[in-house]
Amino acid sequence: MRIKIKRVLILLLLLIFFIYIIFRIYNKYFYVPKYGGNVGLNSQIIFQVEVPYTPIAINAAQVDIRYDMEHLSLEKIEENKTFFKYILEKKNENSIGFARVSGGLPNPGMQKNNLRLVTFYFKPKKIGEAWVDYSPTGLVLANDGKATEVYKLKGRKVWKIKN
Repeated sequence: MRIKIKRVLILLLLLIFFIYIIFRIYNKYFYVPKYGGNVGLNSQIIFQVEVPYTPIAINAAQVDIRYDMEHLSLEKIEENKTFFKYILEKKNENSIGFARVSGGLPNPGMQKNNLRLVTFYFKPKKIGEAWVDYSPTGLVLANDGKATEVYKLKGRKVWKIKN
């Protein structure tokens, strides 16, 4: 009787451990660090969008951001030296504080740590607190023939703009 209980407990612990590992590997949400630091009014803010880990090869992504148009102006979107080989859409709308970059690369896709998707360059417009949010429409898709969503980009990054 005691041996059965020990076996059941060991199996239960192993099951919990494997569920935890699977959850950690396939966690679909990627959050940015919240605080970007202090920046000067005449400086440049660089916002790099990177996926820290891809459990499966990816071949398509769409990065949508919203930003504080009162305090920031999006000056440049850099997609070269990044994940994208083909750009399907590149949009910058400073009037409403929105930007989008979508595209991908052919089979077999790419799988690596710290995979850079795109870099946004902002110019501060006035002193205060500025933010950039990931829009819920952004996504990262697997190269599995089903376009399985691997990551959902989420979060907000905040900078304090000083004189």
